Amino acid sequence: MSAQPVAGYPSKTAAVTALTEKGICDFEIARLIGSDVKSVAALRASAKRHNGRVIKIRLTDDEFNNLSELAKAEGWSINDEIKARCFNTDYLDPETA
Repeated sequence: MSAQPVAGYPSKTAAVTALTEKGICDFEIARLIGSDVKSVAALRASAKRHNGRVIKIRLTDDEFNNLSELAKAEGWSINDEIKARCFNTDYLDPETA
């Protein structure tokens, strides 16, 4: 099941995170996303457990296979390989970035 856009955000979790950062109270967030206050608190807690923002990327089969091979060679998981390539600019080769 994929996330559905809500209140101008890609998902309820994204809406709760962004609106909380803007200082909007839980009651108002619940009204804006069509949910209840308990769900707002649960979505915020879930986002925090994921250590901040969740980034979704789309890969072709070839891209996924290439990253899998690179990860295997490093002894990493594919997620670790993607994180290293996305967030550590020193890791990237400027010719291929």
